[in-house]
This record gives sequence, structure tokens and C-alpha cells, in this order.
Amino acid sequence: MASNIHMASVIMPLNSRKEMLLQQKDIGYPWNPNQWCFFGGGFEDGETPEAALRREMGEEIGHIKLLENFFEFGKFPFFDVSVNGKYREGFMHVYSADFVGNASDIRLKEGKGFTFLSRQEMDKYDIVWHNRRVINAYYDSLLLKP
Repeated sequence: MASNIHMASVIMPLNSRKEMLLQQKDIGYPWNPNQWCFFGGGFEDGETPEAALRREMGEEIGHIKLLENFFEFGKFPFFDVSVNGKYREGFMHVYSADFVGNASDIRLKEGKGFTFLSRQEMDKYDIVWHNRRVINAYYDSLLLKP
């Protein structure tokens, strides 16, 4: 695969009320500043999607013990433009998991904040467009399950 393709692993943790945990990017972050998005990030050399996700979760919320029942929802293309006009495109490996802790257990290490949102509440938030597209597909898939 070409080296200019950005590969990332991200996660959609759901609590027992089917609310999704999202983070808000810092206002100074070059990609989608101040917007709400998934937790996760890009691969480091030689990492598998699962290894990248576990590393990123440790870097962003302190530990991964708050999540159980991981499964890969899919691989989705994305593109965006930084505040400096830099273009990037690639693929996100999107995972879901059950959030089994309490919000007070999260130790936010990156970003401006975090919250749990129901599908209905998400309409009130400025969510990164390519994340919103995946969120809608995910919630739609839950409606199809018995």
C-alpha cells in the first residue's frame, strides 16, 4: 500500500444504555480541532490494527481494562484536511466494545474532553463527518439485530 495512505484504528465503546463514548479534540489540534470523534489513531511501523488500537487506548484513556467484547465493525475509507491545508486519506479499522467501567475511571490523556452520547444526542454535537457516517451505519446495524 502506498506510504501516503493513513491507516488508523478507532473504537466505538458503548455503555449499557447504548450510548457511545466520544472524545473532543483540542482547539489547537490540526485535524478537526474542537470536533467530537472516536478514540484511536494511526498505526506505528509494523503494528496490526488491534495492536494500534490497544496502544492508542492506553495513550488516550490510560488503560484498556474498561473495554470488553471487542469486535471489528469494518474498515472504512476517510479523508480530511488540516487547518494548515494538509490533505490526508486512508482507512479506519473501526471496532466496537462494551464499556464496563464508570466514566470516573477514564483518565483522559489526549483531547479536550469526553462524553457518552445517545444516537439522538449526537445531532447536537459537531462530530467529524467521517466518524458520523460510521456511527450512523453502526446504530443502523444494531436495529437489524434481533
